[in-house]
Amino acid sequence: LLPGQFYNTEYSYGPIGSIDMTFSEIYGQLKLDLPKPVDLGHCAGVVIKLRSRVGNLAIIFYDADYNEIDVLYEIRTNAIQDRLFVTDAVGQVSAIGIMANDNNLEDYSLFNASLFSITFHLKEE
Repeated sequence: LLPGQFYNTEYSYGPIGSIDMTFSEIYGQLKLDLPKPVDLGHCAGVVIKLRSRVGNLAIIFYDADYNEIDVLYEIRTNAIQDRLFVTDAVGQVSAIGIMANDNNLEDYSLFNASLFSITFHLKEE
C-alpha cells in the first residue's frame, strides 16, 4: 500500500512494517492507494489488521477518483487484531482510507493508530 493523500494526519513506518498514524482532529485521514484495483463484487470479505487504543476509526473504500464506495464505522481495538469486514458494496476499490471518527475526544494529540495489513478474500466461484 502506498500513502496517497492525507489530511490532519501524520504517518510513519513502524519497525514491524506497520503504518503508524497520529490524527490532529476528527476526520483526519490517511488514504492508501492499492497497487491495483480490487473488485468488491468478487470479495467475500476484507481482513484489516490494526490497532487503535484511543479513538474510533472508520475505514473507507474509494474508487479511482476517490469517490466513496463504502464506509465501515466504530472500529477500535486495544490489541493488534484482525478484523473481518463484509460489505455489500460493489465497484472497483483503488484506495482505502483510515479516518479518525470519534466525536468524544477532547485531545486528539493522543489519538494514534497502526495499520499492519489489509487482505481481500475472494469468493470461490
